[in-house]
Amino acid sequence: MVHRYEKEAILVTGVGGAAGISTIRALKLTGKFKIIGVDANPLSAGFKFCDEFYKVPYASDKYFVDYLLELSEKKKVAVLIPTVDEELLVIARNREKFERIGTKVLVADEEALVSVLDKYLSYQKLGKALFARTWTLDEFMKDNPLSFPVIIKPRLGRGSRNTHMIENIDELHILARKVRDPIVQEYLEEPEYSVDVLSDLSGKAIIAIPRKRLEIKAGVTWRGIIDLRKDIMEVSKKVAQYFKLAGLSCIQLRFKDGKPKVFEVNPRIGGTSILSVYAGVNIPLLAVKIILGEPIDTSFSIKKVMVVRYFEEAFFETGA
Repeated sequence: MVHRYEKEAILVTGVGGAAGISTIRALKLTGKFKIIGVDANPLSAGFKFCDEFYKVPYASDKYFVDYLLELSEKKKVAVLIPTVDEELLVIARNREKFERIGTKVLVADEEALVSVLDKYLSYQKLGKALFARTWTLDEFMKDNPLSFPVIIKPRLGRGSRNTHMIENIDELHILARKVRDPIVQEYLEEPEYSVDVLSDLSGKAIIAIPRKRLEIKAGVTWRGIIDLRKDIMEVSKKVAQYFKLAGLSCIQLRFKDGKPKVFEVNPRIGGTSILSVYAGVNIPLLAVKIILGEPIDTSFSIKKVMVVRYFEEAFFETGA
């Protein structure tokens, strides 16, 4: 059962975040889709960009999947695009339920998700040639193989939340008590890149678009520029293909001794992917076409574009 309408209905989750808003804006540029947005926060700015919007339970709620299934069936959703890390596994595990009602799910399979959402496991699989050297806290405290600085972060986490640069052992002791299930990573040198990768349904990478992050605030790019470095593109495609990250992924890299090394693998669209869209490659649109079995044009022409973000307000009526 596959839905076909004048305007396909696309359901985007997490529309309060940068990734969700970038997805909505990219798809609305085409004028081909009805965009339905959902978020657990009723005051999500992305609601202002959707054709319809709904508040949903958190991914940890036992009714989360049931709510999305009911909404997808009622609204005849063609494609569901999750943009929140905590939602990815639970939605992937229920993929068949969505497909039975005619809704395709734009997310990698469970095995791939487990491998990349766990940063320590990512390192174990990729090795130190590609991935930032990573230890559990116990391993690092036992061996202490690196001089400072190092990075401490949650083993399972997203964005830059609870990520800290550590200058000495005393700071490590203090912050290790504040970070849940911490890991330690080697410090990598700037500049930092986020790379939008589009892959086919088998996980074969089609294109990788590096975005150089010129200014970062709270983990979000405020100034960035397209920088088509071949070494960055090659490493990113190699990593996405290794994990078979079908659809959309965002690979984050820095440098060690002049060579690019990955420190995060995000199996979803990136928060500043709209920069790649305006550079000439609408990756959310292409991913939707791929999952719907439609042909795509791979003769890409990429412009060197820069993004500068600024504050803008969204207003909600709260009643008398």
